[in-house]
Amino acid sequence: MTNSSKRRRLTDQERYFEGVTLHRRKYFLWQPDWTHDHCEFCMAGIVVEGDPGASPDTLTEAWATEDEYDWICDSCFQDLRERLGWKTRSASPSDRPDTPPPTKEQLKADSGHVAKRPPGGGGTAKQRWGAEYPTS
Repeated sequence: MTNSSKRRRLTDQERYFEGVTLHRRKYFLWQPDWTHDHCEFCMAGIVVEGDPGASPDTLTEAWATEDEYDWICDSCFQDLRERLGWKTRSASPSDRPDTPPPTKEQLKADSGHVAKRPPGGGGTAKQRWGAEYPTS
């Protein structure tokens, strides 16, 4: 990937992701009404392993932040790790559990535009929601 391609992916995320610790894991549903997530840098789709609605190239594992709210794909991790000074850690007993594939009802309800952040977005889950996990 060229330097200009890397720069295009950086749209002010540096202030939230510089120096963070990440761990690689299977994607899980943060909230019951979500069916997928996206890489914070390139928007690659990430779904629960076994999701019948996923295309073959959709990711099922990625790098998660400590609060396990934000996700970074392997490609962006490799390209940006040094520049943003990311550290890594192994799995921890406090990590959230994996979740089973979404139900047909969840897939049907997903419009592809499920809001992940309240207005203003950015920051860690704690900064965005005022708590470790969203309350709604």
